[in-house]
Parts: sequence; structure tokens; C-alpha cells
Amino acid sequence: KLTVDGVEQSKPLTVLKDPNTGGTEADIGQQVAMLKAIRDDMNRAVATVNRVEGVRVQIATLARFTSDAEVKAAVAALEAKLVEQEMNLVDLRLTGEGQDAIRFDAKLIGKLGYLASGLAGGDFRPTDSQVEVQKLLNQHVGEQISALEAILRTDLGALNGMLRQKGIAVIGDQDR
Repeated sequence: KLTVDGVEQSKPLTVLKDPNTGGTEADIGQQVAMLKAIRDDMNRAVATVNRVEGVRVQIATLARFTSDAEVKAAVAALEAKLVEQEMNLVDLRLTGEGQDAIRFDAKLIGKLGYLASGLAGGDFRPTDSQVEVQKLLNQHVGEQISALEAILRTDLGALNGMLRQKGIAVIGDQDR
């Protein structure tokens, strides 16, 4: 559909495969399916980072406004666990400048991006290696989500129990 000077025109459009590429339509279909699976894994991993950040902001605010030493200690312990967990997904030391890629190993989200970038570079089916790596990374995303769930269930649950006993507002989790 195209609108020019208020006049709308519609024509059917057929998208064809580049005739100069060696990949078949079936190959490209497999490539697109894997790229969608990688995108879904990246979205799950990023949602997990957002979830961690949501809790970290709340506990940082709590630490700033409480004078209770027991609460401060529990907050510091939870913060350390959350940072460690988040670092499995994305390196919090990255600045986006300089030699970050040389100094620090790629974390899970970076690895997913690298896999997607390599896969999207041509019109061919995924290699056996790419398929295997995607399966491993998918498994790692699930493991990281489960690990965060455990931290939130146990450590955040314990902190919230302490906060309730002291009459302090509890820390929320966007997925609960």
C-alpha cells in the first residue's frame, strides 16, 4: 500500500528469493525458524535482566533509607547474589566503549547475539554446529531463569519475611 499526495494505491507484492544465492527456500525457512528461536531466547534473557534490575532498584532504595543493620546486611547479601546471577546474562562492567570485547568474556545474551549475527549472514540452513549451540544456549537461558527464581523464592522471600516482621514495606517482583 502506498499513499502519495493523499492518493492511496494498493498492489499485491510477492517476495522472491535472491536467484543468485545458493540456499533453497527450505534452507532459508530453517534459518528464519532458528533466528526466531534465538530472538525468543534473547527476549527471555532480557526479561530476566529487567526483572533482576527491578528488584535491585528496590533493595538499593531500601538500603539507602533504612538504618536497621540487619536489613542492610540482608540487602547487601541479596544484592551480591542478584549481581552474580545477572552477570551470567550480561556483563555489568561493559561501557560500550574501548576494548570491552577484549577485556571481558561474552555473557549469555552476547553469545545469543553472536550466534544470530553469524546465522543471518547468508541464505543457508543453520549448520549442525549452530543448531547444537542454539540448543545449548536455550538450555542455559532456562537454567538462568530457574536460578533467579530460586534466589527470589528463598533470599527475597526471607528478606520480605524480615521486612514484614519489622513493619517495613516488602520488595515486589514484577513476575509475581
